[in-house]
Amino acid sequence: YARPKVFIADYHAKTTLDDSYKNGIFNGTFSITNDTEKEVSKEITVSLTKEFRIKKNVTIPPNSTTGFKVDKTIKNIRSWSAETPYLYDLNISLENQFINKKIGFKRVEIKNSQVLINGKPIYIRGVDRHETDPFTGHVVSKESMEKDILLMKQNNINAVRSSHYPNDPYWLDLYDKYSLYVVDE
Repeated sequence: YARPKVFIADYHAKTTLDDSYKNGIFNGTFSITNDTEKEVSKEITVSLTKEFRIKKNVTIPPNSTTGFKVDKTIKNIRSWSAETPYLYDLNISLENQFINKKIGFKRVEIKNSQVLINGKPIYIRGVDRHETDPFTGHVVSKESMEKDILLMKQNNINAVRSSHYPNDPYWLDLYDKYSLYVVDE
């Protein structure tokens, strides 16, 4: 595929909740690459909610990558859990480039040998999963992945231990969408 000469090279979004479990904490890092012979200045927009929209002018030297951070506390966030899998749309735009990623706010802790999600104890009913399909082997379609998830949900499974190798990123997105906890090896 072809990219523009100035493009969003990478991004990372980390979300959690504050000690009250009511406010979201967003920590994001964003990198823009300039593959031209001259310095350029571009405006990048990062938004998550109606209240959280940041426009930033970034100057990128020739043939280099420049990064910046966004740290923001968002009041009265809707948190993600297996019971309420609320996801926000993280939108990143730079000229004609648009990235949309669904993200949730949750806080995972261990206190007194108990796993807590957003300050509440959970009971884990989990399974192991290897990325295989009964008909196509290690080539797993998106439809097959959704079928696996729906089967797990029908059987009250709320957690999955993934295999020892990297899973398809779509599979991880399905965990968020269908509210399953994941232990990634």
